[in-house]
Amino acid sequence: MNTPLSIALIEEYAELRDFIASELRLLGHKVLAIDSAESLNDARGLQTIDLMITDINLPGEDGLSLARRMRQVQPNIGIIIMTARSGAEDRSSSYDSGADICLTKPLGFDELSAAISSLMRRIKPDSSLYETTTSADRLKLHLTKLKLSGKVGIVDLTTAETAVLVGLANAPSNQLDYWQLIELLNKQFDDKSQRLLEVQISRVRGKMLQIGAPAGSIKSLRLKGYQLCYPVEII
Repeated sequence: MNTPLSIALIEEYAELRDFIASELRLLGHKVLAIDSAESLNDARGLQTIDLMITDINLPGEDGLSLARRMRQVQPNIGIIIMTARSGAEDRSSSYDSGADICLTKPLGFDELSAAISSLMRRIKPDSSLYETTTSADRLKLHLTKLKLSGKVGIVDLTTAETAVLVGLANAPSNQLDYWQLIELLNKQFDDKSQRLLEVQISRVRGKMLQIGAPAGSIKSLRLKGYQLCYPVEII
């Protein structure tokens, strides 16, 4: 089986949502099944998302708006939009909003599964950091346990520290702008949140150093953001 993904499924209708979530879990994926964008906002600090599957018609914020927002915050995320509308204009709007794939309802699960498989290679974490280190040298982030292990020990992470570290590990070139990291912390972009981000980065650096990573494992990008410079394997 392919590498399991962490999937957010946003679908208003409970019966369809439960069916899709059940089938995805049988394939080994970790699934957060919810009924609205607002519920996703509440859960994002608790779970890192590789792939989002959303209907267009949702209560509150619609799927197109949600896709645009998630694409900005997590550029490497996979996005599948489902819609009951079959018109070219609606499909075009989906792709303009950041969707990788737009599927028309009703659809069979085999079609959805094939779409997910086609995205898996692209949405895997960037591998450039892994080419020059052995598996034993890499840090390992145990996502469900909120722990980070290395050659000389293991440390506990907070949910905020985990969100920052996984966001960097999954990002293209392993770097994110300040505002993207602050969004991952579910904060508004202002001076107070930027100072909070600096504290989180400092704590993560210290914990990485504590378990065997070299100094400078997270590099500051002047007036831009941060870049992860040492491999972290998410398991």
